[in-house]
Amino acid sequence: MKTLTATLEAAQRSVSSSPYVEALVADYWGYARRGRPVRVYDGAEQVLQHAAAVSPGDGSLIRARLQIIGTDTLYVSRVAAPDAESDFSSWTALTTDISDVAGVAIAVNDDDVWVLCVEADDVSIRVFKSSDNGATFDGGSAVATAGAAVGALAAAFSDGNGGSDGNVLAVWVEDGSDVYRSR
Repeated sequence: MKTLTATLEAAQRSVSSSPYVEALVADYWGYARRGRPVRVYDGAEQVLQHAAAVSPGDGSLIRARLQIIGTDTLYVSRVAAPDAESDFSSWTALTTDISDVAGVAIAVNDDDVWVLCVEADDVSIRVFKSSDNGATFDGGSAVATAGAAVGALAAAFSDGNGGSDGNVLAVWVEDGSDVYRSR
């Protein structure tokens, strides 16, 4: 048992002493400050299938979304220096020949941005490529044809060893349970 000094014992017995609890709350995970998202844009776009990535080439925010009310359209947006003052409302249509169920995927590597979607036939996977951090995109080209309707789509630049050699790995789900990939 630890003994108290005479000064502490006197303070403990004095009439003016009052117990209190001091709580220090910090927003850290270990030694790293925890990130807290802050809404910077209340868009009027449909809240449906979206994808987003930050281009390591210049730090721009690249977003893609499917609009499936009216004409099924794939849109992309590039915000060069995203912050609270940025304009997040600018969208460019890439194509109207898309599936309304399969979603959209983005893969980025240096200055290259690939946006993948599924065509209206629900089995043809198409890619739109940019080599200028998403400022412009090509007209799109076919990448793969699924054996059944695609229900979900994902993509990443990969060499299979955690780095990138310029290959893009596309992963999709057919019939709700079968997972396929193409490189």
